[in-house]
Amino acid sequence: LAPLLEATLANLRAQGTEKGLTGPIVRADTTTVDLHLTALTNTAPQLLALYRTLGLHTAQLAQKSGRLSGEQTASIMNLLQKNNSFPPIFPQQTSEN
Repeated sequence: LAPLLEATLANLRAQGTEKGLTGPIVRADTTTVDLHLTALTNTAPQLLALYRTLGLHTAQLAQKSGRLSGEQTASIMNLLQKNNSFPPIFPQQTSEN
């Protein structure tokens, strides 16, 4: 985990928060995000809320920086908010937002 965190911090330092983001959410890779949610559900359910919350914030930043369209953001956010036990943190996005 340490090398991943170090690489992430290096990206953030070099490119700033919005442009330094990497990973499946920024790529709108719903398949991988869904696999992450399934893995966490099965192995570390106590981390689901954290993953979902950070993912929702990441999607918002990615859309703000132009790396995700409104439609891509909505797809990711819907997936992150599906079957969860806490209320949505952000309002639903549409392709018009």
